[in-house]
Amino acid sequence: MRYQLHFIGNKLYQKDIFIAEAKQVGINRCLPFNLILHRTWGEKILLGIYTANSNYKEEQVKILNEKAIKAGKNKIYTPDEIDGRKNRTQGTAEVFGYFIVSGINIQASNDFKQALMAQLDIVQTTEVNNTIQRQCGSYIIGTSSIVKNTIEDITRKTEQLSLERKEKIKLFIAGEFRELNLTLTPINYSRTLISTDITEIPEEKLLNTNKVSFIYDYKKRTYLTKYATRGRPRKVKQ
Repeated sequence: MRYQLHFIGNKLYQKDIFIAEAKQVGINRCLPFNLILHRTWGEKILLGIYTANSNYKEEQVKILNEKAIKAGKNKIYTPDEIDGRKNRTQGTAEVFGYFIVSGINIQASNDFKQALMAQLDIVQTTEVNNTIQRQCGSYIIGTSSIVKNTIEDITRKTEQLSLERKEKIKLFIAGEFRELNLTLTPINYSRTLISTDITEIPEEKLLNTNKVSFIYDYKKRTYLTKYATRGRPRKVKQ
């Protein structure tokens, strides 16, 4: 059966840390509007770690070193300096779990929240005011509502309001985590979602679903790139 696969970044997360966090506070991943648009309540999205084909790194090292010699540079590249994720044709995915889509989290102003909530078919609203700490950052969940709207409808309304109000909005897809253990190869790399076929995962009904939550005070954690270890510190956001 076909599923969407999402790779976690390796700058802030190790697999064990990600799994422990996911079990405690669930999944919350920022994706473009056009990808969230096609998601459905209860959909299962695979989670994995991508490893590039080792030959790719060796080939790239050879090319870079030949260029450095021709340019007269006193530099020797090593495989560790190559971003293997750029190899989009050969690689392995270690799938360690999946999440069941149960919520949409929206980072927006209070005025935007009020305008969007007025357009949603809300069953129940709760003031949560809960701080969530993650390895990649932190945020506060303010208002959370159970809705009858589809994810497509929520996304389209959010995008339209964002254009009308000229306000930049971030959408996150949220859900409950489940462990899984399988390897997929060869597979392409994507920073967002990529389709893949695996044996069907058994259906599971969630009680706590169809939630639209508004988050604020969102703070990304930064990491240091490889430049920092070579004496050229530079902070980059994930």
